[in-house]
Amino acid sequence: MDVTAVTQRFHRILLSWDYFELCQRAEDGKGVYDTLQQVPNTFSSIQHYKEVFEPLLLEEAGAQVLRGIEEGVEIKPYKAVVAACTKDNDFHIARITVEQDVAKKFTDNDLVLLTKDHPHDEECRTKMHALGFMEGHEGSQSLRVKFYLTDDSQAGKPAQLERVKIMRAGVEAKASAWWVQRLFNMSTITREWVAMQHAHLMPFRDTLLHGQPMCRPSIKAMDIPPGMRAVVEQECNSSQMAALRAGLDGTPLVLIQGPPGTGKTRTILNLLSVVMHSAAKGSLELVPKAASTAVVTGKGPGPGGTAAAAGTSAASANDAARAERARLWRLQSPWMFGQPTLRDTHGPNSDTGMPTHSPDCFGLNNRRPAAIVGKALGPKARVLVCAPSNAALDEIVLRILQHGLLDGSGKRFDPSLVRIGVNVHHSVKHVSLESLVDAKLGVSEKVSFVDHPLLCCL
Repeated sequence: MDVTAVTQRFHRILLSWDYFELCQRAEDGKGVYDTLQQVPNTFSSIQHYKEVFEPLLLEEAGAQVLRGIEEGVEIKPYKAVVAACTKDNDFHIARITVEQDVAKKFTDNDLVLLTKDHPHDEECRTKMHALGFMEGHEGSQSLRVKFYLTDDSQAGKPAQLERVKIMRAGVEAKASAWWVQRLFNMSTITREWVAMQHAHLMPFRDTLLHGQPMCRPSIKAMDIPPGMRAVVEQECNSSQMAALRAGLDGTPLVLIQGPPGTGKTRTILNLLSVVMHSAAKGSLELVPKAASTAVVTGKGPGPGGTAAAAGTSAASANDAARAERARLWRLQSPWMFGQPTLRDTHGPNSDTGMPTHSPDCFGLNNRRPAAIVGKALGPKARVLVCAPSNAALDEIVLRILQHGLLDGSGKRFDPSLVRIGVNVHHSVKHVSLESLVDAKLGVSEKVSFVDHPLLCCL
């Protein structure tokens, strides 16, 4: 998996673009490409998948370049000086000096625009500009920016070839004056590009190509606990319920989509509840607990008629639930009923030299550490929630903080939550990683997030 080579190819494509040409195409109602392929329902191969989605991803990158503003971050040009420039293979690496306060406005992986004139002036010389990739800071006032200014980058484009020659001479001129402007951060879209280029290595590639796995999942099917199911069925429509059950059969990848106003955010919250509390079909967690016999009072059609009918129905349901729970207990804990267990009849191979009753060996040579189980102990589900933007992520975090999630019985609870990433909105800042670390450091030098089962990151 050559991530570096794939990333460098992506940089070569974007850094060869003409910013002002993109702006003109946008005004004419065009994008990076004149036409795009229709996305089929299935793909014949990984190569076919890439041929369709590469232009779409580059079209998205072009839209982000032209958007010019991202989540409230101020986008404006600043005066700069190219202090030095070196050559690294096909790239020019420039050290650009700006004012100290200005340098803080640029972050690693930013796509920047370098122009000789103020880019917003009508008399700006459009041939004297280039897109650059922000590699990092050098001191408090210097930016390390990478440019792609080779003749090969504009093969067959005479006008663009003239532009890169002018810019190549310009950035190589020491102490030359320029304007530099941040356009957008490339971190997220670069990860998307790298993932797409390595789609052949993904365990769910068959799902990507054919819409379904080539073979049925090998893991045991899961289901929603009855208490939770009763609550979500009241809140959700049929399509939302189908989305909640979509991945419970072990399918490695599930795509849930819907237009605005269809309840995607609420479905996400319910989906998190399902993921954290679903259980294997046939397990004790899915058997309804025996309800206490209802006492019916008040006026009825006859003396005790309604109460008798309700009591009989409740008793039958209770008996069935108790019988089912007893059957499952017998299957899962046969030693409690005087029956032999595989733990006693199957031990480790004598050639291993391990003692016959090793505490590290449990049934059928399945080596795993013992765990204390109980209502508040034992393994806990930990879920990583990702989003395409900081705003989308903070919206999910805020909804969880406001409404909580559902436990297996259908009751609301407040999960432990850690917001990972940058540009955290003030409304969820108290659950950000930095804030939690600061709080931990106030009482202890050791920081632990073992008790935080829900992680949100961008």
